Amino acid sequence: MSSGAYFQGPLCLLAYSTNFAESLNALVDYSIANLAESTGLAGNMDPGRENSIDWGDAGGRGWDESNEEHVRTMLAAKIHRVSFRGTPSHYFAAVKRVRDFVQHHEQRFGPDRKVRLAAGLVWECIAEEDPADRERRIRDVRILAGIFSALGAKDFRLITRDEIIRGSCGCKSKAVFNSWEGKLQPFTEEQIKWTLRALEKRNLFVRYCYQNRHVYFAAASFGRERLKDEVEKLKLSRTGVEEWRRQDRAHSRNVAAKISRPVQREAVNAL
Repeated sequence: MSSGAYFQGPLCLLAYSTNFAESLNALVDYSIANLAESTGLAGNMDPGRENSIDWGDAGGRGWDESNEEHVRTMLAAKIHRVSFRGTPSHYFAAVKRVRDFVQHHEQRFGPDRKVRLAAGLVWECIAEEDPADRERRIRDVRILAGIFSALGAKDFRLITRDEIIRGSCGCKSKAVFNSWEGKLQPFTEEQIKWTLRALEKRNLFVRYCYQNRHVYFAAASFGRERLKDEVEKLKLSRTGVEEWRRQDRAHSRNVAAKISRPVQREAVNAL
């Protein structure tokens, strides 16, 4: 499987089921369905493109090469490096259940954050059979989801430990965390702390702590040295802007004071 493959969907899908493997499968289904319906797939829909899909025994299970929805779905699955084993009716029913779950959640809490997870990590977590290893893999995936849902499309971002805890429960915000009864059980700060350390050693992300206070995160491809440089550049620029604003406010106060003094003298003379 290519390291570039990933699945993307709403953060709340982490809590789709009490069985975390089913929640991850829901994320996979959602990601494939979204790509199948996107205009971005149009470039891959040139004549004969469907012939590049390995249909295998899919036709015997009801997948129809002449059905555009089936072709788009199979192509999206191929791009995601996923092979369907079930029937179209089974897949589309599963997608409907997943979308109904997301719709209900977003009607209550508003548009959700999106989370993007590497396919390799998702499949390893789904396939793990050893209970101890499964627990570790679930924790890894949930905490990575907390990081990457907070990071979003930004190159780097300040992310707090509380934000990671909330995200790992499937919650985009403090308000959702405090009121959603369907969220996952939160990890302790200690669990977050040593899991972050282990994940960072595996080069699954990079982080930089500025002046022992603010921790910034970025994708591993961004690089720690670049992250350090960008954070310090950002902090220096903000410091410069604040200093300029401070001087401007002081200058404005001085100007206002000078303007008001003659008026005060004239008022005294009038008396």
